[in-house]
Amino acid sequence: MNRPSVLCGYLAALGLLVSGLSGCSIGYADPDFLMPGTREEQVREAAEAFGANLRWDRHEYAAALVKPDERNAFLMLVRDPKAPVHFTDFELLNVELGEKMSEASALMSFKLYRLPSTTEVQLLDEQSWTYDARKRRWFLTPSLETYRDAGKDVAAEYSR
Repeated sequence: MNRPSVLCGYLAALGLLVSGLSGCSIGYADPDFLMPGTREEQVREAAEAFGANLRWDRHEYAAALVKPDERNAFLMLVRDPKAPVHFTDFELLNVELGEKMSEASALMSFKLYRLPSTTEVQLLDEQSWTYDARKRRWFLTPSLETYRDAGKDVAAEYSR
């Protein structure tokens, strides 16, 4: 074999390798994700969708925004048959991007009641959001204690 054909073969193989690798990396990352404004907007949209789904008792849809390993525990809390929680309103108060590009926090205010009481209480939820590059989505890591305790003191007084 002559040298030019071997060199062309190496260059062709290198070209395929580079294009294949760049295709994989681009496939897992949203190019707009690098823009801070876009990241903040994505977190804001995810947090608003989470709040709206809870507000309208669409627990499954809200849970779809929760990290998969926390999803079942979250659903059990909001659907507690002994004292179900009903969210009546929400407001996204603040979104802050984390030091890492894949982290953000949000401050959400909820109004809710927990049966048997119908007294509405306010819950401030400091949310932690993480970007999953493979799924190209932001996921909430819920503070399960916050949801577990929300409105329970009022419901307990009501049931006495």
